[in-house]
Amino acid sequence: MASKETVAVLGAGGTMGFAMARNLLRNGISVRAWNRSRERAEPLAKDGAQVCDTPADAAEDASVILTMLADADAALGVMTGERGALAAVPPATGSGPVDGVIWLQMSTVGEAGTERCADLAGQHEIPFVDAPVLGTKQPAEQGKLVVLASGPQTLKGRLEPIFSAVGQKTIWAGEAGAGTRLKLITNNWLLAIAEGAAESIALARASAWTRTCSWRRWTAARSTCRTCTSRARRSWSATSPPRSS
Repeated sequence: MASKETVAVLGAGGTMGFAMARNLLRNGISVRAWNRSRERAEPLAKDGAQVCDTPADAAEDASVILTMLADADAALGVMTGERGALAAVPPATGSGPVDGVIWLQMSTVGEAGTERCADLAGQHEIPFVDAPVLGTKQPAEQGKLVVLASGPQTLKGRLEPIFSAVGQKTIWAGEAGAGTRLKLITNNWLLAIAEGAAESIALARASAWTRTCSWRRWTAARSTCRTCTSRARRSWSATSPPRSS
């Protein structure tokens, strides 16, 4: 789906931000890119991005400000100050939100960090969407992230092309902040799976099974989920000595 939005990607030189910016460009969405270390974002220029010197430059004429940074302090830091993105956003008129500008916060910053970002957006009367993602480098590069979006439902139509460009699925979780809570719940579930897999591997090793024998028994259980299998395989390979011939 074509999009008329211009997206300022702040953190465009990071592992996730770079991949997301490139996928936006490949889907015909205009990108203005900024990264603290400019040289890491420069390759995006070959894909059609306008690489900018400051967050304010990137936000100039952008209708969506997308932050993909390390933590809440970094996200708030690029939005505020003389060179911050908000310096380029026209002042609010009346009691409604600033026309056309959305803050799309896609970093994983925790519940408290998300609240701080939402408060800042509220002070400037800018619609705020909390949309962390599930996935790492490879799915980010492939445009196969899962977006956990939350915020004003009226913005779904505008943001759908952006989410479709970076992800294979979007889940709208409710009001802003619900996306972050859903990610925390999901991460906790994945941690429990990883810990359970490690304990099971330790038990298998204590039973004096060979690696091949153990793995065949493990994968024979039809209830084993794909995530369990993937994580267990990596853990087993990383900690087991090579088989003897």
